[in-house]
Amino acid sequence: MPSKIILCSDCAKEKKSIEENGAFVVVSCEPLPDQDGVPAHAQQCKIIWKVKEVTALRFAENHSSVSSSLNNILPLAEQTLAAALPLCKTPGVWVAALNPVLEKYEIYSKARVAAFLAQTGHESGQFNRLIENLNFSATGLMNTWPKRFPTLALAQQYERNPEKLEILFMPIEWATAPRHRVMVLNTAGAA
Repeated sequence: MPSKIILCSDCAKEKKSIEENGAFVVVSCEPLPDQDGVPAHAQQCKIIWKVKEVTALRFAENHSSVSSSLNNILPLAEQTLAAALPLCKTPGVWVAALNPVLEKYEIYSKARVAAFLAQTGHESGQFNRLIENLNFSATGLMNTWPKRFPTLALAQQYERNPEKLEILFMPIEWATAPRHRVMVLNTAGAA
């Protein structure tokens, strides 16, 4: 199950963010051990979430006509994607882009497709947000990438500076490309 370390004071806000698209449910948000003497505002919690079973079930229900012996649900249909991610504004465009990817990486079964769509749908606001949000606080940088930001002083140099942060993380050949944070989909041949 996915998890991350956050400030305990941010638990309710983070839970709302994780659960907002309906694909995930927070399993727990518990304080980390050994925080005696740490002020309440600085205490950290571990939040854990999982794919909602209803997401996988809703997706599987749309494929009841699929041969149970193969359990292969490709190609993904536009109405299936729209049912799984109801807030997606352009399911037809995404189906055309996703089907070759699902085929290439052998994501065939209902369970794997449901998990893939739940994760990617959550990360992209149900395929409506295509730019990574790198607007992190210094504490957020330290929690997300503790090896890259071991000190507050270093993290503060990148705090709330998405452009500087993306240069740090992106390959050198991308550093000069305009708007390189935008995902590029190969929809050649899509109807």
